[in-house]
Amino acid sequence: MTHGTNDRAGAPYARVASIIAVALALFLGLTMVTGDAYMFHGTNSGPGRPYNLAAAKDANRLLPYWPDPALELAQIKAFDSLNSVSAAPADLAVARQWTAVAVSRDPKNPALWTLLAGAEVDIKAYGLARTDYDRALSCDKWYTQALQGLAQLAETDHDWSRAIHFYRLALTTAVNDAVMSASLRASLSAAEGHVASGSG
Repeated sequence: MTHGTNDRAGAPYARVASIIAVALALFLGLTMVTGDAYMFHGTNSGPGRPYNLAAAKDANRLLPYWPDPALELAQIKAFDSLNSVSAAPADLAVARQWTAVAVSRDPKNPALWTLLAGAEVDIKAYGLARTDYDRALSCDKWYTQALQGLAQLAETDHDWSRAIHFYRLALTTAVNDAVMSASLRASLSAAEGHVASGSG
């Protein structure tokens, strides 16, 4: 008898907990839908206005745990750098910062580390880029774009042997991508040409 009384007494609390859980789920769902809508407007704001920085910032505010809104902000700042020569270095630096934010939200993603390294190449922070390509490879040791990035960094140092090493590794990972394979073969051939000619 006592057991039945306790069950009845606990029933209102269970209902309240269920209502709170449903309300929270609805709130989170609405937040995600709204954030997605802002993300869409961030890169599809209309003819002649390909990007909307305010909408992208709203998306990032509503979706603070996902890398995509931060990447969108990075993309917008990188685009701004192409349209304002005097501000290009500052815009590229901000693009790099937002890419780093995206990485912090998904640090096991080799694609994000590779994007961060690419942003660092854009600002000529080659040491940071090399470190972050290596971090991409620590997530996936056969990540093609990271291997290619390390080869390209070796080229900037005129280290053609190292470039050849990474281009060959990258080629072994790109056998199912005809376009990437063709690009890597061309780069590998050019690096081998430098070694053969003794240039560099």
